[in-house]
Amino acid sequence: PESGLVVFLEYGRTEGPENFKDLILHPDHSRAYIFGVRKYGLFDNVNLMFGFEYANLIQTLFWQLRETLDWNSASQFDFNTYNGRYWAAHSGPDSDDFTIYLAYNNKKLSIMPSFNYERHNVTHPNALVYQYANTIVYDNFYNEYFIEEDRAVFYDRSWFSEGKLEFKLDIRYSFKGFRVNLYYEFEKVYNEAFFHSAGRQEVQTKHSSLLWFGVEKYFNGNVNTGIKDIFKNINR
Repeated sequence: PESGLVVFLEYGRTEGPENFKDLILHPDHSRAYIFGVRKYGLFDNVNLMFGFEYANLIQTLFWQLRETLDWNSASQFDFNTYNGRYWAAHSGPDSDDFTIYLAYNNKKLSIMPSFNYERHNVTHPNALVYQYANTIVYDNFYNEYFIEEDRAVFYDRSWFSEGKLEFKLDIRYSFKGFRVNLYYEFEKVYNEAFFHSAGRQEVQTKHSSLLWFGVEKYFNGNVNTGIKDIFKNINR
């Protein structure tokens, strides 16, 4: 508490080793983990905060030799549902996710820029692509080089199927019982399927931007109450 430093690590496996030999041969089978650091009072400034987090859901090196159980599709997790609604990890299965952020917070103003990088389908880099008839391709699933009719084929062209880079800027300002929000997000996505899409033969990335503006009014309390509680916890 005195240093304002928070470090967290969580490691888990969907199943334990069958025996000691299994533990030696497949030590990281079915594992997943998340690691993060958060520092309040950066550079001795109570208004500054810095942090990063890394989550790893990538299938292990032995996935081709031994089936890895899905973390959430088992019956004890209601097959990826909760109260009838579907849920899953933020980046999806067979993925990893890295986030780094910096924040300035006082009683009225909050500014938080952050970067996020995700890789999806890391050990299964097969993109499902639609090919028209008489197109010369290599279909690694059927081991063919020529397709007579229209059909979807699998391509194995890279070491992961999709990568996503995001920059986010979240600004919030409190004024006379109102809170004004300004949110900007820029996203750049690499996907194997983009290379084969019609009219985009030379492009493998797409990007988009989002700008959000809002005004909030609290009728049952002070808009600064939540922020004050945060500073009280930091001081403790």
